[in-house]
Amino acid sequence: MKKLFIILLVTLFLSGCAAEEGTDTGEIIDWEDKYVSIPEITKEYEIWFISDSHIIIPDEDESDEIKEYTAKRIPVFSNDAGVASSQVFSEFIKSANENKPDLILFGGDILDSPSEANIAFLKKELEILTVPYVFVFGNHDWTYPWEYMTENGIKEIRPLFQNVLLGNMGPDINVIEEDNGYGSVLEFEEFTVLAIDNSSNQIPPEAVSSMEAAYSLNKPIILLQHVPLSTKNLIKTAKKHWGNPVVLGMQIHGGIAPNHDSAKLLEKVYHDHSLIRVILSGHVHFPYEENISESTVEIITDAAYKRKAVRLYINSR
Repeated sequence: MKKLFIILLVTLFLSGCAAEEGTDTGEIIDWEDKYVSIPEITKEYEIWFISDSHIIIPDEDESDEIKEYTAKRIPVFSNDAGVASSQVFSEFIKSANENKPDLILFGGDILDSPSEANIAFLKKELEILTVPYVFVFGNHDWTYPWEYMTENGIKEIRPLFQNVLLGNMGPDINVIEEDNGYGSVLEFEEFTVLAIDNSSNQIPPEAVSSMEAAYSLNKPIILLQHVPLSTKNLIKTAKKHWGNPVVLGMQIHGGIAPNHDSAKLLEKVYHDHSLIRVILSGHVHFPYEENISESTVEIITDAAYKRKAVRLYINSR
């Protein structure tokens, strides 16, 4: 097992070197530009969104269980260009520092597992980032298959991320609710960002206060989460990719049945005059865009390990 691990580690290193030598760094990320008009907004805002990097940093010092899991997962998250997902993420951070968008949104599953090496890599990259950012959990960031959504994971693993979920907030951003690991609210001059952890496929009770705080501001809301909210067409598309819906809501059409708190959010979202104007999600590893209601659009980014990321431009036009 140790020999296999070393071979995979060397292969990963060499593929990264090849990408650095043969790939223009400007072409590492395949950007998808999105434009959303919100009538109440008078300025233009640029928001970058990335999700599902599934970063894997091999480490010989990890336990045998983690090393074996890592060795199995590395081939799953390779891409045709031979660029390691960690390198894609580093390029994203570098480009953000150079271009200075108004906000960075990390949509979960940035890490494939919460190994020490993975978390150390994430913290190192976020320490370099100079742009305001919000990070929400995906189901992989804080779990292993043998430690999936457990009380121990909640008590021991999630707190390891506590200092990296929000960062670089300038004077123009009012943090209405400090992040508790489940939800946070950022108030800009003309809109609000509501970040919610639905990595368990549900809205947890701990996030309800964040929902209420965002709505109390009475501004257009950009909702950041990991698991998308259902539409009939999205359920069909997700089933084709995964064999099951993997999206939240509309259980009558095959989606995941919402709990009480998830139902509260869905009711707000599906309302024709919802304050939630943009929903940004990941999780399904394919790009998708659809109007959920008259005033709300959901944008799902393709997986970042495929070198994908979204640049979102919001204005009144």
